[in-house]
Amino acid sequence: MTNRLQNFKRPTTKTKNIGVKKVIVPKTVAYLVVLNIAIIVLITLLNSKLPPELPLFYGLAYGKEQLAPSYYLVLPSAVALIIIIINTVISFFLEDSFLKTTLLIANFAVTFFSIITTVKIVLLIGNF
Repeated sequence: MTNRLQNFKRPTTKTKNIGVKKVIVPKTVAYLVVLNIAIIVLITLLNSKLPPELPLFYGLAYGKEQLAPSYYLVLPSAVALIIIIINTVISFFLEDSFLKTTLLIANFAVTFFSIITTVKIVLLIGNF
């Protein structure tokens, strides 16, 4: 039995490093940018169905301080877009793949939370 195992040769395959991360990261960042721009355009189109003021600043004291004009609803996606651009510029100067991956995950998180914030406010206040 051991003779059979010793004679068994593992097939060797030659693989080339095609730079998967170099292909995936720019596409992912592009998708996130397009998604944030789409949310900004959607909110701009839905602005006529929204009230003139809506509660955007939930961290402030209850009342008039929380209210903002309806066009401020593009603010979460615009801030997410700025953060994505900053993280992408930073990742170009980094050599460590762990830090690049961390910045990419941060881009996902910022986009996710900005979309959740915007959708919840639109569904709460919107007149559909």
